Amino acid sequence: MPTDPLDAVPEELRELSAPQERLHDLVEAIYSVVSDLDVAGVLCRLVTAATRLVDAEFGALGLLGDDEDLRLVEFVQVGVDAETVRHLGHWPRGTGVLGVVLAGEHPVRLDDLTTHPAFEGWPDGHPLMTSFLGVPVRIQGRVLGDLYLANKRGGVFTAEDERIIEALAVVAAVKITNARMYEQVQQDAVRRHEDSIKIAVMEDRDRIARDLHDSVIQRIYAAGLTAQGALRLQPGPEVENRLERMVTALDDTIQDIRATIFSIRSPAGVSGGLRSEITDLVSSAARHLGCAPTLHQTGPIDAVPEATARQALAVLRESLSNVVRHADATRIDVTVTADPGELRVAVADNGIGLGGAPRRGGLRNIAERAAALRGTLELAPGLDNRGTALLWRVPLPTTE
Repeated sequence: MPTDPLDAVPEELRELSAPQERLHDLVEAIYSVVSDLDVAGVLCRLVTAATRLVDAEFGALGLLGDDEDLRLVEFVQVGVDAETVRHLGHWPRGTGVLGVVLAGEHPVRLDDLTTHPAFEGWPDGHPLMTSFLGVPVRIQGRVLGDLYLANKRGGVFTAEDERIIEALAVVAAVKITNARMYEQVQQDAVRRHEDSIKIAVMEDRDRIARDLHDSVIQRIYAAGLTAQGALRLQPGPEVENRLERMVTALDDTIQDIRATIFSIRSPAGVSGGLRSEITDLVSSAARHLGCAPTLHQTGPIDAVPEATARQALAVLRESLSNVVRHADATRIDVTVTADPGELRVAVADNGIGLGGAPRRGGLRNIAERAAALRGTLELAPGLDNRGTALLWRVPLPTTE
């Protein structure tokens, strides 16, 4: 035999003295929201049910934020057309009579809303409301928001209406809390999934970098040694020329792969202080340069604004990548200086230098980063009058 729906009603709701028909309507309203786990859907269903239960023309449910300020951050209303909502521009701020409901522990029931001392008047275009019933939505002593109805058809709100809406507000508090918890669980699950993807990507990048270094580079290097061994056999001029071009191409390929490995393993952004990020970046580069760069950092580097710090890291990464790719250097000096009003990033090497070659894409990028921050890029001969010295300078905000 089917059970009576009233059997599922919480004990405190059984104390209502409303007629059986209205209790059935309340139970139906409760059942209409029990399976909904979307906060917006719960609010809409609750307001619709409330207006139907007490035969009100207008109804609304507003939720507070997490701070202690009694201001509504979510608001759902029925009985007001879309054009009026657009004209008003924003829902109530939680002041006036609504503020009294939010700040109190008991319902506010009025035959004429405009006679209440806290009434603040209507915004232009707001529908007129007379009879009013407002109930705080509370759970475990905490106010989540308020549920209010206005303009009861055929009269004013009664004590029975008040008890009905109070009962619905109890359900509303539980449902809103459950829906919010469900959404939080879903968001946490999405974040954990995203974090697991990031970890998997990082592990895969590291694996690819190891494979490139331990397998691909070694095979290319072996092929280069074989070609160099063939040169010692004194082949004809044409074959010798081809072998020399092959050795050069293989060397270039090794440098390109090393630069790629460096880029794969380098951090993509500023996750800690700039000083430590620079240290990590230079240490990472040392594994691919064939020599350990010297590093000097002076001044309040960690106080550099984040936007400038990101650009500085990108410049240093690009500069070291250029050295890996093109310089064939045995000595690299890196100096980062934060002075009042200026940040300088200097990278000098004793490699083959730029010569008369056109400016490479990496250097163009570095110059553009300087220009974007109203700075400059200077190029000069490098260490021991060999190689290249790069100086990237950008202004810093000064403090009094």
